[in-house]
Amino acid sequence: MKLNEILADPKPPTKEQLKLSYKDFVRFYWKYRGLVKEKERNAAFWESTNENLKEAYNKLDEQERLIERAYQINKRYLDNIQEGLLLVDKNLFILGEYSHFLEKIFHSNQIAGKNILDFVYPDQFLSANERAELKEFIEMLFHNLAADMEMLEDVNPLKNKSILVHVDHKTNIDKVINAQFFRIFNKDHVENIMIIIQDKTNLVKMQKMVEQEKMKHESEIESISAILKAGPNAFLDFCEETKDLLNNFYSKLEDLANPKVISYVFREMHSIKGSAKYFHLVHLASIAHEAENILSNLKAQPQDIQPASIEEIRAHLDDIMEQIIHIEEMNQKIIDFSQQLSSKKSTSEKATLENYLKQLQEMIISIANDLDKKVKIKINNTLTHFPFLKQLKNPMIHLIRNCLDHGIEPELERISLNKKVEGLIKLDFHIKDGNYYIEITDDGSGINYDKIKKKAIERQLIQSEEDITQGQLLSLIFRSDFSSKDNVSLVSGRGMGLDIVKEAIEKLGGKIAIKTKKDRGTKIQIIIPEKRKKRL
Repeated sequence: MKLNEILADPKPPTKEQLKLSYKDFVRFYWKYRGLVKEKERNAAFWESTNENLKEAYNKLDEQERLIERAYQINKRYLDNIQEGLLLVDKNLFILGEYSHFLEKIFHSNQIAGKNILDFVYPDQFLSANERAELKEFIEMLFHNLAADMEMLEDVNPLKNKSILVHVDHKTNIDKVINAQFFRIFNKDHVENIMIIIQDKTNLVKMQKMVEQEKMKHESEIESISAILKAGPNAFLDFCEETKDLLNNFYSKLEDLANPKVISYVFREMHSIKGSAKYFHLVHLASIAHEAENILSNLKAQPQDIQPASIEEIRAHLDDIMEQIIHIEEMNQKIIDFSQQLSSKKSTSEKATLENYLKQLQEMIISIANDLDKKVKIKINNTLTHFPFLKQLKNPMIHLIRNCLDHGIEPELERISLNKKVEGLIKLDFHIKDGNYYIEITDDGSGINYDKIKKKAIERQLIQSEEDITQGQLLSLIFRSDFSSKDNVSLVSGRGMGLDIVKEAIEKLGGKIAIKTKKDRGTKIQIIIPEKRKKRL
């Protein structure tokens, strides 16, 4: 039997089998030695392999610990960061990892897997424009890599944006958010967009409070300056009249759907604005102007007035009343401080008129500056007393504003007409044949009859084929529903100034006349009888 057979047989070899030749023994020895060496090599290999595997396992274990640690740090960061952080994919869906604060901002924990448009703007109908704008912006971030992020920030649709957050089926909250967008790249393409959202609601509220305090402080300084400039007595009538008007407005709020009522409130609000402008009470004038804007919109369709609109008007009336009461209190303090215990009667009528004309002159300069126009003012007054000043203060303001706004041309236009750059406003007060005369003259463009006719046709006040005289056309500008001025500002009226003037003059038994010539100017003459006739 050969040696390899003996080795292959699992049974112990017999004596006969062990009787090997020397040659076979040598061969057996080297065979055995080779097996031992191979075993040693295999043992060394597996030992080395085990060490490598162990080292690899330790490295893998360390990596897992690092990954877990990074995950925990990231989770703590997302749980504690006071900003909303999320990632969206190319389909605009929010990924699973987002900051906990995001739930606090939007009052929802149903965030992962949600479309970003539905998340920010749940109402697809009311927020259709905002949704389209946000979608276009995010898609631009993904696909238009040529667009610089700083440039895109200028068109960021969620920059200090007011949104409506749904808390539950009964509750919605107005919030102001500010979002920043960042591209997340994978090699050369954008894989995700990171959005960091800040809740700026409280900050905006604080800013508004600071701004309100600032405005209140400026309003106080403005009011004190105006009182000192005009004299405390001038404000007694103003405060009293304005409070009476406001109280009357309050009583008529529920009847604003009545065209006559809303026209009345609209007209008198315009008067309050004019008086505030006259006294250089800019803040008060701006509040009245805002109220006037709201009333103007409501006046177009009074039958559609909603309770919310009435409350909006009421809020503006409250603001104006608060301003008036504050002015009244400061006015009284100034009177007490200066020990001016005099009433309105203690000041002579001539001194009152002269003071009014001085303030009127300052107002003309102020309005001209606002309109970017230059004017020269000439005042001639021969009256020693004028008993109707209180009733005609506001109408005068309306007339002068119309002269400056509608009459005096812009500088370039005056130059082209070979006129002086500086426009001219003349005021004349005198008495003749038992009548008081007030004349206001400007060297402006004159009244444009063609423009009046065109506007009257547009407003259906006359028919296009109707044959109408210049005098009849002039009578139209005294109507409350007529205006030849297209733009409306804090300075400009709405075409309802002249009807106030006409109404105030007629109450005094007087009349108003207008003479005008194209490119030469307009003269307005008011005639008030010295002794009013008693109505039967």
